[in-house]
Amino acid sequence: MDRRDRAASERWWDAIDRKGMRARVAFDDDEVETWVPINFDVCDSCGGKGTYVNPNIDRNGLTHEDFDEQGDDFREGYLSGMYDITCAECLGERVVPHYIGDDWAMGQAIEKLVAEQQGYLYEQEAEMRYMYGPNY
Repeated sequence: MDRRDRAASERWWDAIDRKGMRARVAFDDDEVETWVPINFDVCDSCGGKGTYVNPNIDRNGLTHEDFDEQGDDFREGYLSGMYDITCAECLGERVVPHYIGDDWAMGQAIEKLVAEQQGYLYEQEAEMRYMYGPNY
């Protein structure tokens, strides 16, 4: 599993108000919409492209032998972006919101939300490695 597999777990917001430069946070125990002030950063998952190669194509890396085995059509398609998919973190927007408020507790709550989302993925990855070996 690589960063692209975990990209969606980085999404702590569920809506963005670009004019108001704020994002809505949805906590499980919170029934009220919580809007927080934001700035935008370049998306780490796609490097600001809005897309990346489908991790199912090159998750464990590709070697020259892989390209030779697959042929010229695969090489050309890979390099031209034929196997690219929309980034799961920014959803193709190329930027993601960054909380800038001065409420320390809110910042901690957002970090905890992301950690919980990622914790589930790390647990799932560990189970898959246990079942299928270290190269899963």
